[in-house]
Amino acid sequence: MPASELTVLNPVSKTKDIARRRIDIQPVGSDQKIDVQFVKSGNLSSSIRNTYKTLDNDKRLKEMQEAVSNQYKNPVKVQKLSFQGLDNLEDSVVCNFSYQVNNEVAEIGSMQTFKINYQDVVASVDKFSAEERTYPIEYWNYEDADLYETVVKITAPEGKKFIEVPASENFSFKNLKYSLQYSLKTPTTLVVTRNFINDRPQQILPADYPSFKAFFEKIVKLEQKFIAYK
Repeated sequence: MPASELTVLNPVSKTKDIARRRIDIQPVGSDQKIDVQFVKSGNLSSSIRNTYKTLDNDKRLKEMQEAVSNQYKNPVKVQKLSFQGLDNLEDSVVCNFSYQVNNEVAEIGSMQTFKINYQDVVASVDKFSAEERTYPIEYWNYEDADLYETVVKITAPEGKKFIEVPASENFSFKNLKYSLQYSLKTPTTLVVTRNFINDRPQQILPADYPSFKAFFEKIVKLEQKFIAYK
């Protein structure tokens, strides 16, 4: 290895940096009521402790209100918030919160539709807009998690049922693995499971950049698909 080259140490005994999220979505007219539980493990737990540990309940609620509002264009109101593990050095922090987002459901004739807000962003093309690369990408500079696991349960309003459920997808680029699975449990209950597994220490060589960029673009496109019911 050249003396000037940087690398990331990845000891096998290291606690994995994992983001797990459970989201329950209940559309109410044009609004959504949403309950969330997320668990941040490993190094990811430190940023949650740094942000919320020293705040009182009112300031924690305000901080979460700002964080959630930044993920939507429509008005958001966080109503409940609690944490487990903020005051210790265990490897995980658990957060539960509930909120309502207004005007998130669109109407197209007799059909209602919306996109899922996954909150944990696993792929973005903003930093990879160039058509080609001259130098390798040190992927660990862009990613701080080893695994993202998101399970979304959507319950259709009374008298409605899901239609036009998107197809499930499962694909990879080298050691990056992505899956998005749709499971219609009943006509009124849809479960969407998203997983993204990272191999952060890897280097993306210029020759592999077009395939890497296409991999990210496909993820972004898939996560823009709409859920519909009537």
